[in-house]
Parts: sequence; C-alpha cells; structure tokens
Amino acid sequence: MSTKYRSGIYSKEEYLKIRQENKELLEGIQSRIDSLKETMQAEKEQEPEETAESVNACSVLTEYDGAVLGKLIEKVYIYNDKDIEVVFK
Repeated sequence: MSTKYRSGIYSKEEYLKIRQENKELLEGIQSRIDSLKETMQAEKEQEPEETAESVNACSVLTEYDGAVLGKLIEKVYIYNDKDIEVVFK
C-alpha cells in the first residue's frame, strides 16, 4: 500500500483513510478471533456430565424440543427431498 502512496497513486489523505480502515478491520477480526477462542475454551471446559445429561434428555424426547436438540445438533442437511444428514456438535 505504501508503494502506491509513494508512487503517487494515492494522495496522503486517501492513504491515511485506507490505512485507518484496514487497522479497524484488523482490530475487528482480532476481536472476533479472541471471542471465538473464549467460546471454544468454554466448550472444552464443559463438564462431561452436562454433555451426558443433554444426550439423555434427547433420548427420552417424545416430541420436538428445540432447546434440547440445539445443544446436540450443529446442522441438518436434506438432499433430494429424502436423504438427511445430521451434523452433531
């Protein structure tokens, strides 16, 4: 980027604006990475008993319970209106 400034493609104002935008973008990305790391760490620290309770809760379901299923299922794919793929967390 600084080569474009030095070669005159960008004015000083344009260069500083782009530089600030890139800095803010990078800070936002870093913040998101930190947040995801914290979430992953919290999930790793989840007690095995909690996971077992979630599985047991699902095994006795007699009707749809989104809260319980949401703890175990990441995604559901439906292909050709008949093939189903369930991705568990």
